[in-house]
Amino acid sequence: MADIFQEVNESVQQDKWLNFFKKHQKRLSSLATSIIVITAIIVYWQHRQSEIRLEGSAKYSDAIFLSASGRNKTAMDVLEAIPEKSGHVYSDLSKLLGASILLKMDDQKGAEESYSAFLEKGKIKSLKPLATLKLVLLQADSAPVDQLIEKLRPLMKDNSPWRFISKEIAAHLHLNAGQADKAAPLFKSLLEDKKTPATIRSRVMMFQHKKGQ
Repeated sequence: MADIFQEVNESVQQDKWLNFFKKHQKRLSSLATSIIVITAIIVYWQHRQSEIRLEGSAKYSDAIFLSASGRNKTAMDVLEAIPEKSGHVYSDLSKLLGASILLKMDDQKGAEESYSAFLEKGKIKSLKPLATLKLVLLQADSAPVDQLIEKLRPLMKDNSPWRFISKEIAAHLHLNAGQADKAAPLFKSLLEDKKTPATIRSRVMMFQHKKGQ
């Protein structure tokens, strides 16, 4: 008896679903079509993005090889052909590699612009301190010392892993500008900090020894 009631209940449920489907058939069909189209677009976009990234990777590798072979102009042409849509990795790396190649070509202004472009628009945050240091060194003889120190200031904070090299560079910038009173505290902090790398500590000690002679 229970089986009969169960079959009747299932039939009623099936009838309800059939009636619901018949009533909303067009909407359900449109929804299904939309889902299929959206899925197809997503799959295509992912496939295309993968192709673009591979293209960016290949061109970046080609540029490295060309530059190492002395064909710097061709290497720059290849880097410029890397599509911006290849993902921020190769777009950012191309700016940094391009700057180093431009320096090989004695184009300091172009290198500065490339580093500046990366610092302004680049998304690889871990490489920005290195780009900042390189840009500051390039501008050491042309930009105002206060402007350069301001760029280094975030890197000289106590929790920054770049504080040692940044303080050393900042101290020498002050010296070159005739500001020995501002350089001295930086050199002192490097010598007193137990975490200062041995190579930097040795350079500071040698510099102060020569200065004292």
